[in-house]
Amino acid sequence: MTMQHPIDLLPSEIFERSQAGLRAGRLITAMVLMTLTAVALITHGRLTVMEAEQRLSITKTNADRVLEIERKTQGFRVRQQQLLAEMRTYDMVAHPLPLHRVIATVINELPDSATVEAIEVTAGARRTSRSPRRRMAETEDERLPRVLVGEIAGFAGSDGDIAELVRRLQSRPPFDRVALDFSRTRTMRGRSAREFRLSFRIDLERNYVIVDQDETIAGVPVMEARP
Repeated sequence: MTMQHPIDLLPSEIFERSQAGLRAGRLITAMVLMTLTAVALITHGRLTVMEAEQRLSITKTNADRVLEIERKTQGFRVRQQQLLAEMRTYDMVAHPLPLHRVIATVINELPDSATVEAIEVTAGARRTSRSPRRRMAETEDERLPRVLVGEIAGFAGSDGDIAELVRRLQSRPPFDRVALDFSRTRTMRGRSAREFRLSFRIDLERNYVIVDQDETIAGVPVMEARP
């Protein structure tokens, strides 16, 4: 059997050119693919950088807001401490009871035959009775308790009415240590009457709940102050 070999009639120069064209096409295709890949990588990198910069900007803005909130919070804390200090100072000097309400309550408790000539009210820090041992233990900067001291001078028809006034004040909070200082006979406008003076104390260190009564004196409600 006779073997036949293919006969290539294409000149070698043309064949070489054809092969060179194929190699050039392949090279160009590879370069285009590499260029596209590089462009895609660069674009992706730029997008990643832009996204990172955006996240950094948002994070910085949030951090600035947090710092601003912390600064305001610290300012609020300082103001709160100042207000608490002012409230403590106010509590140390303010009266827990309106004085005009105290006087109105005293007048309301007067018996029919009693008349008030003068009412003196003083308030301040006062020392209570102390034992010698406690007196030695106290320091000079000790804060003394605040007490309101009232003195009532007037006239009544009898000692019984004076005793009734003392009893009424003793039974009505916040009056404490109500005592009759003296009682004596005195002639007023040709009539005999009993002149008296009594005193009372009110603890100003307590917190009171003021309850208005139905009675009023010159438009001022009579009160009952309960600790």
